[in-house]
Amino acid sequence: MELHLTCGKKRCRCQEGHRHRAFHVSFRAHGRAYVLHLPKGAVAEVRKGTQNWLRLKTVLEELAVVQVQLWKEEYRKGRQAVERKSTKAR
Repeated sequence: MELHLTCGKKRCRCQEGHRHRAFHVSFRAHGRAYVLHLPKGAVAEVRKGTQNWLRLKTVLEELAVVQVQLWKEEYRKGRQAVERKSTKAR
């Protein structure tokens, strides 16, 4: 995230509206929220990493949907086999 900040120095240009640019990244880990300051040189790399993470998350969500569908099919096949066995036993 990009922020525009004032530094608090009385004679700084940021006091006249030309604020300082600062970059931060926020994330959650171990049940906590973190915000880290990024040096200007790391911004492009972190953006690329964030895009990669979002793509991975999308693929994992799609994979989870497929896995649930497979489980449902296995469950149905298993129930059908049990029903066939019980009708043959009669």
